Amino acid sequence: MGRTSIWSGIAEELKAEILAGRYRPGEKLPTETDLARRFGVNRHTLRRAVAALAEAGLVRSQRGSGIFVKPRPITLPITGGLDLPDHLARAGHVLERRRERLWRRGASGAEAAALRCAPDQELLCYETLLLVDGNPFCLCRDLLAEHRLPGISDVLEGQLSMRGVLERCGVAAPAMRSVRVCVDPPDPAMAGRLGQVDPGPVLHTMALIETGDGEAVDLKEYWVDAARACLSFTNQPEDSAVPEAPLLAACGR
Repeated sequence: MGRTSIWSGIAEELKAEILAGRYRPGEKLPTETDLARRFGVNRHTLRRAVAALAEAGLVRSQRGSGIFVKPRPITLPITGGLDLPDHLARAGHVLERRRERLWRRGASGAEAAALRCAPDQELLCYETLLLVDGNPFCLCRDLLAEHRLPGISDVLEGQLSMRGVLERCGVAAPAMRSVRVCVDPPDPAMAGRLGQVDPGPVLHTMALIETGDGEAVDLKEYWVDAARACLSFTNQPEDSAVPEAPLLAACGR
């Protein structure tokens, strides 16, 4: 009874410190040896406390690496037309978008079908890393129909919201018309870019963005650590539906 009280008390104290922000999401806790010394207990007792924290979803143990604070899941809307950074900012998160790559290439057959352009049409590819509250959260890739967006390459730099970029290029009411979500298997390269301690499943979202007149301008992709995301679905009016076959094909390229 006394031993249970000791490890549960340790778990409660560490939980309070995590929730208070002493240990940030993704941060490594002190070693088992250091924690056992701090609380004056043996490692077996300390491991009982860590196991309780893991069951509560607060930490994860990585063999050979240590104990890490698990990031809290963030709710993501996948319909409704609101750009992801817009949504996260409205939810009170601090955001930073880092440019990774900007290049041009010809459209594949599936991409051309989704964007309703000619095969091999030159498209602008813009890849960025979105940080939420100081932590890598989402790899973003926008495949932009540059021929429909005059001057877009000049307004990308420093812009947090792609919706704002499109509006500056004359798109009055950019809207998300079709969405596809799948789960990609663990990938070491992706894990490193997303700040995963070890490779884990990644939510892969693809969305087709259109103007108010129904002209496709952006084939958008997001990759997010599946452990950090909670998807939110919102019904759309029936007349906003767009056949999604081209989008499904593009997602599987």
